[in-house]
Amino acid sequence: METSTSIQIPRLGQDGDIVLIGQSRKKIKSARYKIDDFIRPLRTKLRITHFLSIPANGEDVRSRFEKFKESVLKSDMPMQGVEESIFQNPHKLHLTLGVLWLLDDSEKEKAVRALEHCNENIIKPIILKNGPILLTIRGVDYMNDDPANVAVLYGKVHSNNDVLQSIANEIVNYFVEIGLAKLEIQKKVKLHMTLMNTKFKNDENQASSKRRDKFDARNILEAHKDTKFGEFIWDSIHISQFRTVASDGFYDHVGKIMI
Repeated sequence: METSTSIQIPRLGQDGDIVLIGQSRKKIKSARYKIDDFIRPLRTKLRITHFLSIPANGEDVRSRFEKFKESVLKSDMPMQGVEESIFQNPHKLHLTLGVLWLLDDSEKEKAVRALEHCNENIIKPIILKNGPILLTIRGVDYMNDDPANVAVLYGKVHSNNDVLQSIANEIVNYFVEIGLAKLEIQKKVKLHMTLMNTKFKNDENQASSKRRDKFDARNILEAHKDTKFGEFIWDSIHISQFRTVASDGFYDHVGKIMI
């Protein structure tokens, strides 16, 4: 009514375009913008479908992670809520840059093009200037403000001159600009490698429940504050798909770039 247009939508279960019909191109464009403005905030209420990841599952990192896991599980110190099911699968160890909502094939293709754009315009110029980026995973930290009630424990990421932090911020901001990611309040990517997460326990139940199980991480934080989980040269970014397993044990991806 505001734009004097009509909207033709395919029936449920039918393929086809959504068609806008109006008296002028200006009014049709205005209707399209209003629809986009209405849909944009609703996307982030859906379940996350994909995420930008840096694989960190090389043999050395996996081996060190397994030693960490064994040390925690065999510890005599009290750690309520700690059990094997909340540890990450070593073949899925990764650094998370940002989460995405890719709802159809066209959006997946858009994300792949966006990642290629970031490679040419953000990553390559910085690497040409600074050289290969060495990533070190050392020490542990947690997401919330109470170490006795933790849902996620992660390995801290360090890079030469903190170059990765700058690159990650620019990449995620670009994906926000094109509408595939959500702008977080801090506007800064929290680089991390998840080690333990209570959602790994009964994942589907956790995903559908607002309540998250917690565990006491105080003794782990103290015992492993300087633990080194390995180091490696950053060589790729994947657009990984949640809740999938590829033939190599990592996540399936809809696209990736080599650095």
